[in-house]
Amino acid sequence: MQIFIMQELNFGSFSTGASGGTVVVSPEGFRSSTGSVILMGGAFNQAIFEIKLIPGRLVQIVMGPQIQLTRIGGGGSMNMQVGPTDKGSSFVTTNGHPFYNPVKVGGTLYVGNTLANPAGSYEGQFSVTFIQE
Repeated sequence: MQIFIMQELNFGSFSTGASGGTVVVSPEGFRSSTGSVILMGGAFNQAIFEIKLIPGRLVQIVMGPQIQLTRIGGGGSMNMQVGPTDKGSSFVTTNGHPFYNPVKVGGTLYVGNTLANPAGSYEGQFSVTFIQE
C-alpha cells in the first residue's frame, strides 16, 4: 500500500468575531461556521489522500487526536479535529490499474475570540492512519 497527499486541509479566511465558534470543512469540500465566526473569501479545501492498493482490499481509516494549530509569529493557538472522511471509517479498494483510491478528509477548527486568536496564519500537522486488512 502506498499513500500520497494530493491536497492539504485548508480552512480559508475568516473573522473570529466577539465570541468565536467553529469553522468546518466537509469531506466534500463545503465550508460552514458556527458562533460569531464570519467566513471570508479565499481558498479553502478538504484534504485528499490517494491510496494505491490492488482492488478488493479492506482499508481501515483511523483519525488522529485533536491537535493544536499555532499562529505563525506567535500569539495565538486553536484546536482542530480531523475527520470525517468521505469513506467513513473503512472502505474496500475498487479502482483498476493504476489502483488509486481517493480518500477525502474534512475537519473542524475550534476558534476563540479575537483576543485568543488574533489575525494571521496558523499551522499544524495532523495524522490519519490507513490500515490494510
